[in-house]
Amino acid sequence: MVYIARRDHDREAPGNWPAIIDRETFERVQARIAEHQHMAHQATGQNLLTGLIRCPTCGNRMHGNRPKHRSARYRCNSQNDGAGSPACDRCLPLGVVDSAVLDEVAAVLDTVGSADAALKAAIRRA
Repeated sequence: MVYIARRDHDREAPGNWPAIIDRETFERVQARIAEHQHMAHQATGQNLLTGLIRCPTCGNRMHGNRPKHRSARYRCNSQNDGAGSPACDRCLPLGVVDSAVLDEVAAVLDTVGSADAALKAAIRRA
């Protein structure tokens, strides 16, 4: 761990070189990286459910896929998991899935928002 002047990950012994970043920054970045194991990082935000939706066949995460000359879809990521993973190539129509999810979210927001005037105003502003 050269970045914080430590010799290795298991020991706290300082290295014989100056730290490039402070310990607090290092720990914050490590925590952020660890979060990616639980929640996929949304790099572009192009597809609503990338990394959140799970394959109904094998349970792996699905990602948005927009192939040329074909409709957009969510595609199972299991083929990228390496040896030992099931060879699943399940696809779901992206527009249909996104519309269904947005309809459900809108219904919940309508119900919640109708009970709270401040929340209703905030939803309208968003």
